[in-house]
Amino acid sequence: DWTKHVEDTQKYSAKYPGFKAALDARLAEAQKVFEEAKANKDEAARTAKLAEANGALTAVVPAFTEFEAAQAALKTARDAA
Repeated sequence: DWTKHVEDTQKYSAKYPGFKAALDARLAEAQKVFEEAKANKDEAARTAKLAEANGALTAVVPAFTEFEAAQAALKTARDAA
């Protein structure tokens, strides 16, 4: 879902300032592609552009999600020890 991907990208951009510039640039590029998709009258081309826009964000967001899950698991293991 586009909105969720945008929110996640913005969340990680704010939470990890070392990645802010890269995430903001990726988001800006994805939003540009998303706007191009919305303006496209051809259904197949629009669908392809929407997938491209979503793909630009889903290419990076899972890395942060996985990192946070691993970090939480380590914290849980440490606290249980």
